[in-house]
This record gives sequence, structure tokens and C-alpha cells, in this order.
Amino acid sequence: LQDFGKDRVFQTVGMEPMGDFFNSISQLESYDTSKPFNPMINAGAIAIAALIKGKSVENRFNRYFDFLKKITNNNELQMSEEVYHAERANSARNRSLAYFMQSTGTLVTSVDDALELYFRMNSVMMCSEDFARVGAFLARGGMTSESKERLIPPHHLRTVKAIMMTSGMYNSSGHYAVEAGFPCKSGVSGSIIGAIPGRMGIGVIGPAISPKGNSTAGGALIKKLSQDLELNMFGIENT
Repeated sequence: LQDFGKDRVFQTVGMEPMGDFFNSISQLESYDTSKPFNPMINAGAIAIAALIKGKSVENRFNRYFDFLKKITNNNELQMSEEVYHAERANSARNRSLAYFMQSTGTLVTSVDDALELYFRMNSVMMCSEDFARVGAFLARGGMTSESKERLIPPHHLRTVKAIMMTSGMYNSSGHYAVEAGFPCKSGVSGSIIGAIPGRMGIGVIGPAISPKGNSTAGGALIKKLSQDLELNMFGIENT
């Protein structure tokens, strides 16, 4: 969004939720579209990774990594070589997605460059506090907690949080919109980022995941926190 603006980004990827699994291939072929439904599923994330500006994969990854270090206020973040090599060794499904998108003109880089950046991004090691800081950054209007520097303008943040709400928990997103009521994004590592606008960020890690790709214990905790702390944005208590 920062590099190209909303119109260009959503020429490459959609902004609609989908009822299929996060690593679905059939979605790309079975619907009247040549682009992934949204940026929160594997195909969409690969397509978005390909859009990040830079002269090389190394340069593009460093831009992403430096940005993440600013958001989390953690200069000690590292990329796990073990996870990275595991991602590459078990990449048949993601390569299939990338090659299909290349065939329809969705990818703006080579398959290898898009996947190389995607694998590196997936391999960054973060703790629950780091995830909570990302959530707080989104909740605070794109401002870092320490410097109060605004890194993302509000109109881009609205786009990000809206898609988190509708698609961030894969094909359980509607359930979490009802039961938690604030933007969340899960990962198949068992992580969940929650952003409660104007209030707080939440970071959860629970490695046991459901068939839909969401942390089972983490999801239960997100819903309990929402109930106990009255975090649901749609609740009558917020009117």
C-alpha cells in the first residue's frame, strides 16, 4: 500500500473473504477471477510479497525486516534458518500457487523471487510481545509506541484492519468477527495478532492449530479476552 497505493495493490489481489482453506488452489481456478481473493491467504500473501519494491530479494526483505523492527521496537529480531529451509523443502503447494498466478499474469516478479521473499518473511522469529506490539501499532493509527512516529497513514490502516476483520482468521473470520469483534490475523505457527482500535494490541502464541489454520487455545483466549474486557467493537456497551 505504501509503495503503490490501494488501486494498484487491489489489481493484484482481491479484498473479499473466501470460504475455502488458506492454501487453496481451487479458488484461483474455479472462480471468475485471476487473482487471489484477499492478501491474508497464501496465494494473496505471495502476490503481495512480489509487489514490495526493491532492486533484489535481499533489498526487499531488508526493507520489510527494518520496518518490522521499528514496529516492534525490537532490533534483535532474527530470521530462523531452520524454518526458512523447511519452508523451501516443503514448498510444493506454494510453488503451485505461484506458478498458476504467473500463468495468469498476477505475479509481477519471477516465481523464484516471489517465493524467496515469502519464505524469508515467514521465517522471522517473534514472541507474543512482538505480536502485541504489531497489534498496538495498528490500533494506535500506525504510530510507534516509543517515538510516536506515524509510519502508515490512516487510510491505509483502515484497509488493513478491514481485511483483517473479514479475512484474517482464514475461513473462520466470520466466526471471530462475531465472537471477538475486532481485527485479528492468525498464522499457521499458532500466532494471533489482535488490534482493538484506540485501545490495545494483543499477541498470542498457541502452536496447536485447527484444520482451518488457527490456534485452538489462542482462539479461545482471544474470545475470552473480548468477553471479559468488553473489546467487541460491535457491542452495545461501546455505543
